[in-house]
Amino acid sequence: MRKAPAAAAFIFVLFLTVPMAYAGVGDYFKGLKEAYVRGFKNIIGAPLEIPVTIQEYHEEKGRPVLRQMAGFVDGTTQMISRAGSGLWDLAAGWIPGFQEGIPEEPETLF
Repeated sequence: MRKAPAAAAFIFVLFLTVPMAYAGVGDYFKGLKEAYVRGFKNIIGAPLEIPVTIQEYHEEKGRPVLRQMAGFVDGTTQMISRAGSGLWDLAAGWIPGFQEGIPEEPETLF
């Protein structure tokens, strides 16, 4: 149990000092802001993947119930992918060079 507070303190100090070392290099804080905004948008918009994908499958030809079920399954996997991309942006956005995230198409839903 004593290792957890020490590890948390180390991560906190690392979180505060590493970005400051790169503050003067290029547009670090601009990239950090963009990564966090993209991350929050992807996390908040992740549940919208299900109805958007169901609507896309609804407009195709085929059996109605199977189309909606396939849209639900595909939307769920896209939701997990978008949420993972957003979490990656938040977790690794402060590390220089990792501010690109996992590429999503489109990058954000809104």
